[in-house]
Amino acid sequence: MPRRKQLWYMVSVAAALGVASAVIYPYSQAAATQRNLARARDHIKSLQTVIVEDVRFQAIVFVESPYLGGSIVVSGSVATKTDLEALRSAVDASHPPVLVVWTVGALDDATTANPL
Repeated sequence: MPRRKQLWYMVSVAAALGVASAVIYPYSQAAATQRNLARARDHIKSLQTVIVEDVRFQAIVFVESPYLGGSIVVSGSVATKTDLEALRSAVDASHPPVLVVWTVGALDDATTANPL
């Protein structure tokens, strides 16, 4: 009998942990990051359709990243500081649903040419 009781206890604990995980996971940081990555991925698709039309932004890349709980990383370079401001305005006007991390440099500006 003690063996059967021990087995029942282990099965009960495993079931309780499984139920607790299923209930708690949607509210966890990992789940929030996954939701934000999906939102970032969807937003990048809409951004690329607008940005790709502008020849000034051909060297710009958008990537979803788990950084900071799910974000959009904008990287690359543009020719001028004015182009960089136009890019920032276009991205801001799209109302990104997650944080945007910028690693874009303007080739005519020594302070932003190498943002890293």
